[in-house]
Amino acid sequence: MEPNLKNKLIEIFVEKLLIALLILLFGMEINNSLERFKLIEAQRVTDTSELVKACSEIWAKIYDYEDYLNEVDNDKRLIFLFKNTDLQKLEENNIKTKETLLEQKLQEGSTIISEKRFIIGDDLAGHFWKYLGLLKARSDALVSVYNNQNSAQINRDMLEAAEIFSKQIAAMRFTAFTAREHAINKLPH
Repeated sequence: MEPNLKNKLIEIFVEKLLIALLILLFGMEINNSLERFKLIEAQRVTDTSELVKACSEIWAKIYDYEDYLNEVDNDKRLIFLFKNTDLQKLEENNIKTKETLLEQKLQEGSTIISEKRFIIGDDLAGHFWKYLGLLKARSDALVSVYNNQNSAQINRDMLEAAEIFSKQIAAMRFTAFTAREHAINKLPH
């Protein structure tokens, strides 16, 4: 075989080998990038589901507190409706017991927010703290009106404040879908 032809064949073989090597390296890099992307997406899904689960657990405690707070507020309203009766004394004793349990439920809500703060982040933790604060403020405003120790104007102002608090409370509620969307938007892309 001619040396020139032999050199050409070696040159073609080396070129083909280099092309195959480049294709192999490029394919490996694409595969690694794809695996990294899949890992990041899996982590995003996990983080999202953790956040949704944490928010659901917090809402459960908060709604339990809110429900019981409304019950206690209604009982306080009964006291003022039945002033100077035996029922008033009975309800006053009943409320003292319920207020202890109410404080316990508030503490449970506060504790779970603190425990889940790492998962939900400072923004959502602040959201839940504000929600609890508004519940308490609305309750205090309504109880102040029930006590009837204020002037008519102050009572109207307190009722108006309670209505504003109720609207803010309603606007702050969100679903698991909203929590999931928040989690997805919070994560790096």
